[in-house]
Amino acid sequence: MYTTKKFLIALSLLTCVATASPAYAASASKPKIQIVDQQTSYKPGDTLEIEWSPSNTRVRDISLVPVKKDELRYVLHSGKVNSDPVLTSGAFKYVVDDHFVPAGTYRVGITLDGDGTIITSSKKIKIENKPSLFFGTKNGEVNSIAIDPGASITLQWEAESVKKCETSSFPKNSKWEGSVKASGTRKVRVSTPTTFYMTCKNDLGEVTTSFKADTGTPEYPNATLVPSTAFVQYNFDLGTTQQEALEHNQSIT
Repeated sequence: MYTTKKFLIALSLLTCVATASPAYAASASKPKIQIVDQQTSYKPGDTLEIEWSPSNTRVRDISLVPVKKDELRYVLHSGKVNSDPVLTSGAFKYVVDDHFVPAGTYRVGITLDGDGTIITSSKKIKIENKPSLFFGTKNGEVNSIAIDPGASITLQWEAESVKKCETSSFPKNSKWEGSVKASGTRKVRVSTPTTFYMTCKNDLGEVTTSFKADTGTPEYPNATLVPSTAFVQYNFDLGTTQQEALEHNQSIT
């Protein structure tokens, strides 16, 4: 009877250990991520401070994981965090770089050593950058294009970190004046050589770019040449008329 009772106690203890082990392993494999700074958005130069617990978790990579799927993942640190003498176990600070991370909404993610699964934070963070802009045509021209007078081109643009952009042209083209959405296309008829401008800006800065449509015709077809009064006066002082100077191919500087 005593032996049976002893056996049952041992079996009970073994059962408790067996049931507790998976729970411990699960908590260790899924650390909690905390973003220390409670900012709603981060700008270039801001510091993003990240903590995870337990602090001795074998974190391999720390990354910014875009909320939108199928976008690139930006790794903030590669290698075993705990074996890096520069870093403190269980915490990491990252200075937001506008040349590295595009604007957008992200979650902080960590990858454990020996495990390819990314564990992400529950908090979304927004990263803001200076605006960027692509401006050209639907056919792929990005600087200029040569067309026949009166022909049409389809301008195409795509800007990031802004909601709208401002357009202008020289000479003025009524189809390319005012505000437009951050991305889109617009068909414009061009009669004379015209340069189209687009400016996009936010609180961090602005970007301006241009696109020229060359029709091979003068920009001002009705313009007339007006003789320079300085040229006439200079020749008068020398005792030489403008007509004589031109006939003898005289150069005056």
